[in-house]
Amino acid sequence: MFIAGYALVAWTNGKIRACEHRVIAKEGKPARYSIGLFSFVNGLMHVPEELVNDEWPLQYKPFDRFSFLRFYFMEGGTEFACPIKSYCGV
Repeated sequence: MFIAGYALVAWTNGKIRACEHRVIAKEGKPARYSIGLFSFVNGLMHVPEELVNDEWPLQYKPFDRFSFLRFYFMEGGTEFACPIKSYCGV
């Protein structure tokens, strides 16, 4: 299973959507295990030119992923329906 995060939404110009992921552990049920795999590269993230055209115009401005994480966790970004669109949407 692969769950896309908000950075991937912006990088693909909105062609891949992030899904909301919430786990609620119920007492008496077997344990659930999961692994988070994160990749961060310094610098600005931007939509590749190949994913922008007349039918699918640019939807996200270039952004720094660490700045987005600060916005998301410290500046109330979790309260938006689509935090990445609120942060760097066109």
